[in-house]
Amino acid sequence: MSLSAPQTNFRYSLHNVENYKTSMQYSTNEILNKYNLLTTEYLNFIIESINVKNNAYNKFVILRGLKTITHVFNIILYYTKNLDVAYYHSQKSFYFYIEFIGQISEDQHTFLQLNSRDAMMFVYKKTIYEINNEIKKQLVYPTADVSVKLDTLNMNITILTKIISYMVNGFDFLKENKKDSFKLFIKKIEKIGEKLNNEKINNDAYHTIYKFTDTICNNDTYNNLEYSTSVPYSGSATTPFYAMAPLHLLEKHLDIIELFIKKYCKGKMNSVADAKINNNLVDLHFTLHLEDSSDKFISWIFT
Repeated sequence: MSLSAPQTNFRYSLHNVENYKTSMQYSTNEILNKYNLLTTEYLNFIIESINVKNNAYNKFVILRGLKTITHVFNIILYYTKNLDVAYYHSQKSFYFYIEFIGQISEDQHTFLQLNSRDAMMFVYKKTIYEINNEIKKQLVYPTADVSVKLDTLNMNITILTKIISYMVNGFDFLKENKKDSFKLFIKKIEKIGEKLNNEKINNDAYHTIYKFTDTICNNDTYNNLEYSTSVPYSGSATTPFYAMAPLHLLEKHLDIIELFIKKYCKGKMNSVADAKINNNLVDLHFTLHLEDSSDKFISWIFT
């Protein structure tokens, strides 16, 4: 498969100096909304574009693409301070990425000959490498306001990336109805992104949410199930085995993360509340509680 990206509109061109702003005139909510939209668009785009019958390959390609597109968004936003331009080129990077991987055979040996980083470099050459060099030289250190916005974006990205990686690694891409099932999970991730876009969430709150998310995603609830399927990817000796989870467990865990963020944002965010949550996260019976209903588990985690 080979897709061609649309020609760059001069209105969004990185060669157009008018696209480089002196300040970032967007709220944090606007920036997070745009990134969350970009993420769901990418996931919907990639699931329609890959048809390789190899679970490990699909997982690797999807997550490497997410990392690539996120980097494009971050870098262009940083240099241009123009959200529309960053979004536009990040969307274009979908096509560049698919154009590259479409030339890669399903055969793993062929894939290994084309270094995985080549796909990223192919995208970067057509996006961030186009950033005006004079602008780079004249770039001043970001203001405190811009730094806060970028830090919040990166914390948001860290949590969403953890959740998406968990979902993708636990998903079985060999199922007949893979596209419909995958899109169902995309909608859940979209809802989580919406919950994270909350002005009440400060640095400490982000750390608590991340710790909770990380604990859920690293829990071995399904890894030890007899009916889980492990698929090794021979692309790297350090690449872990991927255990496919039953869809209902993936769905439940994503629901739990969404419920946690919703309740956490409604409650009092303080060190006392965080301490209670952190204590329960390391409770010896955490996994047993996780087997309860989502509502019951969430009630317990806040006690």
